[in-house]
Amino acid sequence: MNDKTLFFEAAGVQTVLAPLANNTGSGDSCLIMDLMSSRPLTDSQILLTVSFGNFAGNATTDGQGPLSFEETVYARTQMFVRHVDTSAWGYITMTDENFFGSMEPTASDRVYSYRLVIPSQGQAGTDMDQLTIYPARHLLKSTAKEEPDHEYLMRLMRSYQLQQSPDVD
Repeated sequence: MNDKTLFFEAAGVQTVLAPLANNTGSGDSCLIMDLMSSRPLTDSQILLTVSFGNFAGNATTDGQGPLSFEETVYARTQMFVRHVDTSAWGYITMTDENFFGSMEPTASDRVYSYRLVIPSQGQAGTDMDQLTIYPARHLLKSTAKEEPDHEYLMRLMRSYQLQQSPDVD
């Protein structure tokens, strides 16, 4: 893939089942975010993305602020909630699902993939003693192509700038 740009055609996430939760009460919930970006993110940057999506833009000139639209290859948030009608079920019900991302091409040599799970307690008196999150597979269909030198060099420079933070594998 040297000297080529990655053009994304499709993205998605495959999962097995909805989360399984035991000893829950009405209002207990779980947020799951699947995120693929063209730069590595710190924990605080991931939390900013959960709060603001990629709508805050990249607030710093060094590329280390919140995730921008162009850097978000794919993102999906799902909210699962235990409600009165399903309180006897083991699985919690998905009540909301949102997608955002640009699918913008990148000259970066990596796509960073994250899965964030945030459980929350809805009412006092219940203690969720088990939350099972089943495996997920992040999928990207892409093609690596050469592009004119100037465009490629500008994209490569931007990818390099964004990856100057420590990369933890």
